[in-house]
Amino acid sequence: GRVSSPCYDAIHTRTVALVRGAFWVVRDVVEAPSRHAYAIRWHLDPRCEGRTTVADARDGGVVVDGPGVRLLVEHVLGARTSLEPGWVSPTYGERLPAPVVVTRLDDVVSIDVVTVVAGRAAPTSLAVARGREAIEVHVADADGVDVVRWADGLARPEHRRAGA
Repeated sequence: GRVSSPCYDAIHTRTVALVRGAFWVVRDVVEAPSRHAYAIRWHLDPRCEGRTTVADARDGGVVVDGPGVRLLVEHVLGARTSLEPGWVSPTYGERLPAPVVVTRLDDVVSIDVVTVVAGRAAPTSLAVARGREAIEVHVADADGVDVVRWADGLARPEHRRAGA
């Protein structure tokens, strides 16, 4: 989807690919004519409170692990990913602590960040290759590699599976 605001000059476009019913590949692109501080936020389940880790991945990105969730955040020069305190409200008047994964980029005109969000699946690595005409996202697990490719800007992505 695409979101613009009458108050800000930035336009946020998010595309999501559900891969084999196992995990999502999410691409967030935010563009503006002026410089901004951007933050991409992922609100986690209350079960993750006090039980979630953020670690550097071998590829330079970030791995976030919590009960029933794993996020792989692409390495983006200048980006910082951390956990912040947050909360969710499962019912009216009830507020439960729940961590928020935040990826920040400051003083930039645009961002293009890929995040893999997995529940029961356990992808092990994320690699993003950007070309002039396409972006390819490679998500590996123990059995092979899924490749998600956006060929026309932010159009619907293509998917293929390669063996290990």
